[in-house]
Amino acid sequence: MNFSEEKNKDFPKKVQTSLFEVDCNDGCSFVDVLKTCENFKQNYDFEYSNDTRARIKSLIVNDDQIFAGITLYEPKALVPVTPKDGDHNDLQDVDNYDKCHIFLLATESNILTIFQLSGTHPLSKLKKIFSLMNINVNISEKLNKDALGKIIKDGIRSISLSIETTKEDLEEAKATSLGITGKAKEALSRLFEKEQDDDNSFYGLLTLDKRHNPKLLNIANKNPSLIIDELSEEFFITTSKGQAIKSSEIKTKKDYYTRKYGSTTIKAEHAKEILEHFKDFIL
Repeated sequence: MNFSEEKNKDFPKKVQTSLFEVDCNDGCSFVDVLKTCENFKQNYDFEYSNDTRARIKSLIVNDDQIFAGITLYEPKALVPVTPKDGDHNDLQDVDNYDKCHIFLLATESNILTIFQLSGTHPLSKLKKIFSLMNINVNISEKLNKDALGKIIKDGIRSISLSIETTKEDLEEAKATSLGITGKAKEALSRLFEKEQDDDNSFYGLLTLDKRHNPKLLNIANKNPSLIIDELSEEFFITTSKGQAIKSSEIKTKKDYYTRKYGSTTIKAEHAKEILEHFKDFIL
């Protein structure tokens, strides 16, 4: 076994697993949909955005599940580095620079995932990847029914989003999101455009409440499942009774520990073991 549910000296690298629901329009199995897709094959390489490509680096197909390792990479990247003393060149050209590793396990009606290198906007990334491969399915976050029931019963006073993102991720989220978070991220982007800082990364806490965002909060109270589904980043909801409910209490996730591969990621075979354990645990 190449992982642990507790951190120890053999398994120091923390990874988070997440669960998503998949609704196929014709009601068939998601595994069967992937098996019949001509594009969903090992080494399939396609354009993800203007400067980023995606590639299916690993693929293991079984009767009832499919494991895939998908990489988002930049063919020609200019990467900032700390140069040696006396060297003023703090940028290096890197070919096929990996920006995000997505490990996923597909079952009949679910996707279990591990994101490495970049974990921002996982739902948006999944939706875009499958759309670009002409796989037309509806993907949503799997929610904790008890926590969701409490939110529906008590109502929502405010929604607070912890923002740690980039201009590129914001543009991607704006392009793929609708409703409350789409509007929130559009407003957030306008705020960032006013900043004179050249830094591409943004950090902060954005709070939507009834006083300043009555229409958005009205939508949230009518359909909290839809709103939570769109909130793919860390957030917390404050109920009308003043109780704060974190995203970790609402969404279906689990932490594991494994070995590093290089400095910042993990091996595909280790990810597969973890996701299969998570599947048995959660499903």
